[in-house]
Amino acid sequence: MITVSFIRHAKSDRSINTTDFERPLNEKGLRDAPLMGKIIQEKYQTPDLILSSPAVRAKTTAQIIAKTIDYPEKEIQYMEDLYFADTETYLDIIRKLDTDFKHIFVVSHNPGTTYIINRVSNARLDYMPTCGIAEIEFDEDSWAKIKDKSGKIKQFDIPKNYK
Repeated sequence: MITVSFIRHAKSDRSINTTDFERPLNEKGLRDAPLMGKIIQEKYQTPDLILSSPAVRAKTTAQIIAKTIDYPEKEIQYMEDLYFADTETYLDIIRKLDTDFKHIFVVSHNPGTTYIINRVSNARLDYMPTCGIAEIEFDEDSWAKIKDKSGKIKQFDIPKNYK
């Protein structure tokens, strides 16, 4: 059994004049990321690996969640390919993972997060909210065996449900 939790970055600040890549979290995002970290700590299994887009809003979300769940920040792997990845890119990254990793977190962006969840699981999401988390379980022993619609949503949480 292997599990991937897809996490969309927390709410970003569009009012700041900067590049898309450098856009930081806004106040709501800075509140939601630690909130979801606490929810993860209470309800989810600690990941063996956290992968994240290096864009500031995703990176900050990953770091806040890691700190909240006592995951070593220095072990987060930042992958350029996760910055606005399409489903093929997600699958390529995930399928190459070592079988020693049984549960991973992937912190990234929409619309890719919504698309990959819909592609690999029994879910039908219209839109993954900011700082939402979808935990998908696969009845496999290897990441290379993940196929379309082969996963089952084990848990799904969004910040709005905890306010």
